[in-house]
Formats: sequence, structure tokens, C-alpha cells
Amino acid sequence: MRILAIESSAAAASAALWEDGKIKYEAMINNGERHSRTLCALLASLFDHTGLSAGEIDAFAVSAGPGSFTGVRIGISILKGLAFENGQKCIPVSSLLCAAWPLRNRDGIVCAAMDARVGRVYGAVFRAKDGKLTRLTEDQALPVQEFAALVREYGEPAALCGDAVEILRPYCGDMVSPLTDPGVLRASSVAAAAAEHPEWAVPSENIAPVYLSLSRAEK
Repeated sequence: MRILAIESSAAAASAALWEDGKIKYEAMINNGERHSRTLCALLASLFDHTGLSAGEIDAFAVSAGPGSFTGVRIGISILKGLAFENGQKCIPVSSLLCAAWPLRNRDGIVCAAMDARVGRVYGAVFRAKDGKLTRLTEDQALPVQEFAALVREYGEPAALCGDAVEILRPYCGDMVSPLTDPGVLRASSVAAAAAEHPEWAVPSENIAPVYLSLSRAEK
């Protein structure tokens, strides 16, 4: 099965190809350029280096949010355009699950948090065990202190991940695991999660952004 994945919900943009149980190609741009420019370049490179066309992809996957309002919209819009012509299914993946994915082999509590601005974070808590992530909470938008209190409730050191690690760390006290990973979100994580959960697939017209809160303009 071939899955083409896009990640554009945070600062970096990336695209990856999953095939036959492994990542065959991944490219990332993290230089501050607009995702509307970088994603098109990344996808052109992916198709050029793999020799594939959009019609040869079995399913498309995308980080559907929460995260950057503009980034999520761009990623989903591009994905819909790729899938529409040939009617492929799309697999939406939580950006917070994507952030937690690299820590799935490190048994324990994993807390994914992304900066939602104005003293808030988008956050979710997972338990990693035997290479799997089990959700302990839904994705939610909370003040930093409230999410930190939620982390402390589990009573064991938690591995933090996502771009809000340094925002969250001071509020978590000694409940921060040394396995903490503030690394960037990657399309390879989106692809691997989508391959593990093909039941999440929906027609391209049904995929929608997950924002969790109103944009600044809407407020």
C-alpha cells in the first residue's frame, strides 16, 4: 500500500511516501517560508524522485490539526486536490498524535503539546507501551497551567513532545521525563500512523480541519 503524507500544522513542512511497511521517501523544509510555497516544492520533489504520479497513490494522509490555522488549511486543501481526480481516500491524523509518534517505543506517559498562543496549548496525553500509543485524553485546548496540572495527575514522569515543550516544562515540576523530545513534526509520522489506522480513511470531500478554538480574526 502506498500512502503519501503531508505535515504542515507547525513551523516545518514535510512530505513522505510510505510503501510496503516503511518510509520510502521524506523531505522537509523548515526555513520559515509559507507552506503554500514549500509544500508544492516538496511534493514535486517526491514525485520526481519516486517516479510516481498522484494516480499511483493508494491513499493520502495529512495532519488535520490542531495547530497553525493557515498551515492546516493549506495541507488539507492540497491533499483534497491530489485525491479528487482519482477518487482516493484521505486519512486525517491528529497533529498531537503525530508529535507523540516518535516516542511510541519508550514505555510510559507521553504528553504532546503545541503552542496555541495567548497562554494556551493544544494538548493530549497518551500511554506508550510495546511500540503502541493509547490515548488517555482527547485533543483539547487548555491554559498552560491547566494542562500541566493534568500531566501531574498521572503521578509519574511524562515525556513531553511538540513545539510547546519549553512553555509547559516550568509548570510540570519533577513530572518531566528525561525522554522528553521537542523535535519537529514529520510527515513520516503522519504516514506511519495512517498506515496503522486505515479505518480512519474518508472520501476527500469529507476531510476537514480540526481547530479546537477560534482563530484570532474570528474572535
